[in-house]
Amino acid sequence: MRSHSLILISLTLSLVTAALTASGDAPMSSGNASRLQYAESAEARRIYQIASPLVFPIQISASRDSPKLAYGTGFVVRRQGLIATNFHVIERAVIEPTRYKPFVIVDGMKYEAKILDFSITADLALLKIERPFERELEIRDELPEVGEKLFSVGLPEDLSMMITEGNAGGMDRDLLSENIVLSSPLNPGMSGGPSFDYQGRVRGVNVSILRKSQNIAFIVPARQLRALVDHLDGNGAIAQLTSRAAFQIFDAQIAEASHRAVTEMVQTKAERRKISGLLAPTPPLGVKCWEYPNSGLMVKSYQAMKLSLRSMQVCSNSRGIPLDPKLKLGFWSEGYAVFGNGLSLPEKRGMDHAFEAVPKLMMMDDFFNRVKEDEPDHYSLPRCSNHLIQNANKIRFRVNLCVRGYKAFPRLFDVALKAMSLSETGPNALAIYRMSGISNADAQQVMSYALDTLAWERP
Repeated sequence: MRSHSLILISLTLSLVTAALTASGDAPMSSGNASRLQYAESAEARRIYQIASPLVFPIQISASRDSPKLAYGTGFVVRRQGLIATNFHVIERAVIEPTRYKPFVIVDGMKYEAKILDFSITADLALLKIERPFERELEIRDELPEVGEKLFSVGLPEDLSMMITEGNAGGMDRDLLSENIVLSSPLNPGMSGGPSFDYQGRVRGVNVSILRKSQNIAFIVPARQLRALVDHLDGNGAIAQLTSRAAFQIFDAQIAEASHRAVTEMVQTKAERRKISGLLAPTPPLGVKCWEYPNSGLMVKSYQAMKLSLRSMQVCSNSRGIPLDPKLKLGFWSEGYAVFGNGLSLPEKRGMDHAFEAVPKLMMMDDFFNRVKEDEPDHYSLPRCSNHLIQNANKIRFRVNLCVRGYKAFPRLFDVALKAMSLSETGPNALAIYRMSGISNADAQQVMSYALDTLAWERP
């Protein structure tokens, strides 16, 4: 499987545990916890002695005495009681603040925490409890070098606090976020815990693991945590956290992150990819591409439409935004099919007739057709339109464009575009772009850039 299948390493007891069990990745119980390969080095013991007094369990529940809905880990970044963790650990308390509260457990006492700030794209949050500390953990902004030893602390599977050790890898860029790859046996419940260097400085925040991998985990770079702390210092805490206010913040943060990704893609103007003679735009950072196998069934389908398939390429990112799974935010995919032959246009070459030259099956967009019964509560009805255009390289396309909005996010839209070239002599190409959670202006910018970049390689 080429795309990541990630598990966020906090636990939501009523939902995530059941999902993990159903998928075959059952949470570990106390009976098999001994199989975890926890660090036993002298360095790990030294780091744990330094760090453990400032790392604590975090629980989400309806009240101080209610059963916990979710739990993870947090740590002290300001001695006045400022606690850092992952956004996905406290997500339910952000979305439903009148129903759920975050609690930090220090020395056996449960302190109700106030949510001061968060970043949904970095998957980080800052909490405040009314308890001072004698010291705080130091944050080091620099990225660790590849191979550098890191020590991760957290609360695996709601057991006792543990420390694991591993080596830092390179950066894993997704469309809207970035993480450090770490070879370490992190486990559910360790989300929000710190990862330290030899000097006991925080270099990242535990966030997720790669499903069915051999100890491949991800941590949020410490520089992202520093940025969130600086944002809190500069802008102050969220005045009053309500569901409405939370979704307004989500809307703004996702729109801003999408804008950065689109701007980076358009302004960089990297060298174009070659796909069987088609020159296509380089996708945004974090979007990975691979050749798609030409299955016999697919070839026959195109042959039935009198198209000779040369090759296909598909691209996508893997993570998206850790919000309600019904809201598929922060995903990008694109695909290209190159055909060796031309299209037979009708004798009357008016624009309306040119539409008929493109096989209707290929222009039907299924991006919005897989609608579940509850999705109308989240999305507006899709609007689709057809267009004939000629791009900057004088290639004529028939374009099918579909857009739908999010009821909770007025700035964001899902956009799907299919463009089929209309050459009578060939070759021809089908280009598909699909984006979720993007502003209208950014969608227009990236679509125009992508279509105008398409060209045929000169012989």
